[in-house]
Amino acid sequence: MEMLPASEESSRVPKDGLLASMAFWTKSMPARGGLLQYLQDDAAFSPPDSLVPPHGELDIRLHTMEKWRTTWEERKRLPIKPFFYTTLQLATSLVMPLDRLNTVPEDLGVYCGRTMSSFLYFMVNGSWPGLSKQGDNLPPSPVGREKCLRRDRNSCVLTGWLDPDVCHIMPSNESDMNLELFQLSLPLLGALLGPQVASQVYGLATTMHGATDRAWNMLSLRSGLVKWWKQGLFGIKCIGVRPSRTSTCKVQLQFHWMPQHDRLPDDLLMAELGDVVKEVSQHPDGEEFPSVRRASGRELESGLVVEVEMEKRLVGKFKLAIDIRWACSLILAFSGLSRAWEQEDCFGNLCADGENTRVYGAGEQTKGSAEEETEEEDSEGESEEADSGAQGSGEEDSEEEDSEKEGTEEEEESEGEEGPEEERSEQPEEQETDESEEDEGEDEDETRVTSPPGKDWKEDDDSDGEDYCMPFSMLKRW
Repeated sequence: MEMLPASEESSRVPKDGLLASMAFWTKSMPARGGLLQYLQDDAAFSPPDSLVPPHGELDIRLHTMEKWRTTWEERKRLPIKPFFYTTLQLATSLVMPLDRLNTVPEDLGVYCGRTMSSFLYFMVNGSWPGLSKQGDNLPPSPVGREKCLRRDRNSCVLTGWLDPDVCHIMPSNESDMNLELFQLSLPLLGALLGPQVASQVYGLATTMHGATDRAWNMLSLRSGLVKWWKQGLFGIKCIGVRPSRTSTCKVQLQFHWMPQHDRLPDDLLMAELGDVVKEVSQHPDGEEFPSVRRASGRELESGLVVEVEMEKRLVGKFKLAIDIRWACSLILAFSGLSRAWEQEDCFGNLCADGENTRVYGAGEQTKGSAEEETEEEDSEGESEEADSGAQGSGEEDSEEEDSEKEGTEEEEESEGEEGPEEERSEQPEEQETDESEEDEGEDEDETRVTSPPGKDWKEDDDSDGEDYCMPFSMLKRW
């Protein structure tokens, strides 16, 4: 009889069989309980599908984007200066419906620029950068939180650990600001998921305060998973609904670890779009995934299927919220947007002039661009020195004016005792001059307020650089 090597012989023995024998012979009760819990974990598993569209549909999308490129180059009369997409534009084009993709080029600046970034931040974090204030994003209501925990059996739906946190899937519209933000987000929702989804959200989230602060818009997750969900490290996808003869049914959710890469949303894509899609959609090595254990001790892996039991009348709303959040998670993963939020302090230090834009596939910057940057830095330094000099001269002038005022006050005091009647005659003239000066100051303030902000971009660029990006994301340049 031929003997197999020890490694091959042990590989034929089921892993669960070895653990079962260990649980039978072990004398430690805690160890035995842990092994039995590991073996009794009967969580469903389904091989995860690709995060990008199927091969045939992907080819259609990339071909459509190439047509956009030609259209914009011809419209702007820039045949020598090619147009390059950004990572955020590519990510949005991979997620939005295919029929909507064919009608988007005219509005791509709105759907793929700063507005889309702010919209995604609102859908994930519940606040709009630059508009929301502290207190607009309210935590789950006590009633909805209690119902959610009761529905999920007071355990995390993904790991099974007890005493989880409760988070919103879509933002809460309890505050006035979030109610208005939902109304502003309807065009972007229509672009991202279609007009039917936008109309459903309009009926749910824009008509009554607290309509989305219900248990159907909540999930029970561990605190760490709530944070990672907002960062786009994983996504939750609705893959089906199991019908039943009772008043409840089970919604099937599938867990996905999201791909990770080094690109940022404003990076210019000079490589082939197909190669970039492979890069941003492939999963990294297993060592780069966060290590998360379920309550049974098994690892949290992509493809895990969990079921959430809820009333049939609420299934449509719950599925709508999950689908919207899943689309947001895909765009965050493909574009690297959440990493940009962390680097830019949640839009607090965004560069409106595109200073953070990087170019991929073109190698290092040319010497000319480097010289231009140094010249700009020198000019900025000279302007700062001039400003500091002006401030210094202003301080000296103010000191001289103070000394002159003190001298005039002393003279007025000495002359006041001699001629009070002369002062009375001079006061009306002084008041008239003061009032005229105040009117001039108010006019200057009004001109400062009403003057429109200057634009840093030009519709027709006459520069001689070879690399050029059309102003699709023009809103971020205002």
